[in-house]
Amino acid sequence: MKISRNLILSLITSLISLSPASAQPYTFTPEDYIEYGIYFSPKGYSNSTSSKLLTLRAGDINGYYATYFPEFTDVPTERQSLRLKTARGSVIVNRKDSEGLVVTRDTHNSIKRRGTKLLDVTFENGTCTDASGVTSSCVVHLELSTKKPDRFVTRQPRLLKITTSTGLSFRYKSLLVDGSKPFPINIEQYPVINNFAWEWRPSLD
Repeated sequence: MKISRNLILSLITSLISLSPASAQPYTFTPEDYIEYGIYFSPKGYSNSTSSKLLTLRAGDINGYYATYFPEFTDVPTERQSLRLKTARGSVIVNRKDSEGLVVTRDTHNSIKRRGTKLLDVTFENGTCTDASGVTSSCVVHLELSTKKPDRFVTRQPRLLKITTSTGLSFRYKSLLVDGSKPFPINIEQYPVINNFAWEWRPSLD
């Protein structure tokens, strides 16, 4: 039986599409270094209306600075913080170490590790307060995701989800903002979610 060239190409394409993606989220180890921040505002349209929601500084900070900035001897300490206060409850993490912290990050550019596709963070040492004012220790899970990377003046929509072991749940989604076009008329009704990331893995040097 003779198989056509088009059929063979179609089968190959189907097999490729079924294969798992080669870029997997990377879970940071104590030997790595990551500094990550999220600026957030429940409603607004610029950085001036947002404040620091999350700060991560964990891993081999001394190794990172010794490699790239040897002139700096006063190396910043490790840090994990999260500060979200709403009428429905609040979530606070405030530690100067990386105890109970798990960070996983996937990128849109798997080679250069640029453009956050997914940031997944677990804080084991959080403090949660419900709407009635009851405060307790809790485990906090934060997930930030984008479907496409930002490009030039275009900022892609971001989805931010925060859940806790005490049952609190928050979900925010920012708008697509194209700096070359007029802002959407309803942009002030949507949250601001901006983020940055610096990471280092000794194995790649």
